[in-house]
Amino acid sequence: MVTGRYMHILGHRTQTHLVQDYEPNYLRSLKEAGYYILWYGKNDMFSQDAFNLSVSYWESHIGCTKGGSPYNFGEKGYYSFLSSAGKALGNSTKNGDYMAVLKAVDFMQNKPPEPFVIFLPGMGSHPPYGAPQDYFNM
Repeated sequence: MVTGRYMHILGHRTQTHLVQDYEPNYLRSLKEAGYYILWYGKNDMFSQDAFNLSVSYWESHIGCTKGGSPYNFGEKGYYSFLSSAGKALGNSTKNGDYMAVLKAVDFMQNKPPEPFVIFLPGMGSHPPYGAPQDYFNM
């Protein structure tokens, strides 16, 4: 997604082979064109050198509260990526994904440098799959 190339072109099929500083990417091109690149969330995309060239500011607010496996060892489903409900509610700042959204809104409400890009790579949609308790049984 970030390079505009099919992910297998340079071997980017795993989270251990990250985009390198010698590879062009959209965020770096925008930063070099004068955009302020704000990133709240996880980084499983860029190497350290590429990250520094591509991002202006970063904070790691990721995830949402999830419980443990709803299955006991040996039960069908134990090795699934399903988690039981987390203890915090969806609008709790204990949920990093929600915290990242609040921080992005605050950034936009306080005279941000322009032009800017906000990137919010959330963790909540990745395994293990779970949700805060108020969303779990919807």
